[in-house]
Amino acid sequence: MGGRVHKSAESAIENSIGSVSYGRIGVNPVHCQMRANPTVFIVDDDPSVTKTICALVESEGLAAQAFGTAEEFLGAHEPTSPACLLLDVHLPGMSGLELLEKLNAEGVKLPVIIITGDADAALVARIRQAGAFEFVDKSTAFRRGVLIDCVWRALFLDADNQHERGPARGQSHF
Repeated sequence: MGGRVHKSAESAIENSIGSVSYGRIGVNPVHCQMRANPTVFIVDDDPSVTKTICALVESEGLAAQAFGTAEEFLGAHEPTSPACLLLDVHLPGMSGLELLEKLNAEGVKLPVIIITGDADAALVARIRQAGAFEFVDKSTAFRRGVLIDCVWRALFLDADNQHERGPARGQSHF
């Protein structure tokens, strides 16, 4: 379960559970704090993007589950452990924005990171209004840890929210 944690995640860990030298103990403290292995759900219809994101997420010691459509995600998602959703806007069938709005309407408190390659100012405003946790442009997502830093922040948020909600989080919202 060992893994590299970025500086922003290190700060969050130290602030929430104290200073830990996880390099010496061989355990990623985020897994200890969350009490369950976090999962990063990825919904993108481009297999090369999905493969790259899965490899990045797994290199951090996190579980990745990829889906090609919003409908596939809805059919398989069961919120039982800390998680976040990396969501492309442009998908076949239900769009990423429509999925985000559906999750919000149903009260699903999963942090959603929108990732797309072609967003104008109006789309970014709609994404923020719909309650996305973060928006990341695909052209900058893999530079200097931009995407993985967003993922870690989203996972910490969901772990905190899950702790506040208690055991009901494990029940399906769909």
